[in-house]
Amino acid sequence: MDIGQDILNRTPLGPLQTSLLEHISKLISFGESLTRQRIQIFTPLLETGQGERSQQCADMLCIERSDQGITTRQLKGSHTWHAMMKDGQPLIGLDDKQRQHVFPIVDNGGRIIGGISFTLSPSIKAEQYEQEYVLSDTMQRLMLTATDEQIVSYEPMSYFDGLIIFDDTYKILYANDAAMKLVDVLGFDRRLVGSSIFSSTLKMSAIQQVLLDRSIRTNEEIYQDMVIRQHMIPIAMGRNETRCFLVLHDCTRESKQQQELLVKNSIIKEVHHRVKNNLQTVAGLLRMEARRSSLPDVKQALQEGINRIESMALVHDIVSHYDED
Repeated sequence: MDIGQDILNRTPLGPLQTSLLEHISKLISFGESLTRQRIQIFTPLLETGQGERSQQCADMLCIERSDQGITTRQLKGSHTWHAMMKDGQPLIGLDDKQRQHVFPIVDNGGRIIGGISFTLSPSIKAEQYEQEYVLSDTMQRLMLTATDEQIVSYEPMSYFDGLIIFDDTYKILYANDAAMKLVDVLGFDRRLVGSSIFSSTLKMSAIQQVLLDRSIRTNEEIYQDMVIRQHMIPIAMGRNETRCFLVLHDCTRESKQQQELLVKNSIIKEVHHRVKNNLQTVAGLLRMEARRSSLPDVKQALQEGINRIESMALVHDIVSHYDED
């Protein structure tokens, strides 16, 4: 399905506004992997009567992730969605007994053209609501400001990856359960939220540069016998505030496998080298015998043997350079 064309055909939006919604929708899968919340992008539909568009109706065009990828569907707009469209302020509401965080999408002309809804899991406890709002708020800002080049570099998180959010004062605003577990395994102070990112003893020498340049950075650090990949994504929350996603991925097993693969490749290269040398040695011995012999038949037989061995050496040398095959 052409998401952009579907939006253009079924809403009052123009091409630039449609492109904005299509651009934001590219981050739905990534956003859901980070927040573990259901993300929907919505915009009002227009009723059509007698072949012409007429007044705005209560139905919405919803862009969401399904088994078929990012798709659109028509549905009744929730009370929270309509309330946000009316006043343009981020809202926290309950619809169908589900807690939602809803944020406006504003075009370059200052017009509200839709919104982003984050639906929390029913298993979220009341004491986690504040942190979950920080997570939704930061994610929606990333979705609104990310460039196409940045989107390409975003990789979905797994359930085992840790996620920490900190601001430009280095205060930790959010940490998921996986981050807490990693902190325990690494032997750090478990108290994360509310403390400074520098007090966590994570190796974060690049933090200041990331926040200053607002540039994405990935590096691997060794903690005892673990290798942790640290992926930092800065988000401009406004003129005077920057937050940063810090994704912690335990790549110890991957690093060990990579190291084992390097060792294996080194051994295979050494074996290839020795086989080549041995074939050359055998060919050299046959040449010596051919020079010593005075019988033409013997010389010819030895030369044929030499030619065969050199052919084998040539084929082996060619094949040994095709590691993938």
